[in-house]
Amino acid sequence: MSYRNQLHPWCVVRFLPDAQTLVVSRFRRCGEAEAYLKIIRRLTPSAVYEVVFCLDEQNFTSLQGFGLMQQHFWNITVAVKC
Repeated sequence: MSYRNQLHPWCVVRFLPDAQTLVVSRFRRCGEAEAYLKIIRRLTPSAVYEVVFCLDEQNFTSLQGFGLMQQHFWNITVAVKC
């Protein structure tokens, strides 16, 4: 994981078909990620987005969908509301 990604742990994630995820953008602060989330949801209302705290993107992208992420979060990724 790059140093830049370590400094920007708050991610806006898009959930794709077939239990895939895509990190759309990364932020230093939760409030910045929430503001971006509001804008992107207005631009593409049919897509599913969420803000997550992610320190290990490699493990995060290998997870199989949001339901499984919630079961495995405690050591790598946490979906939270700011």
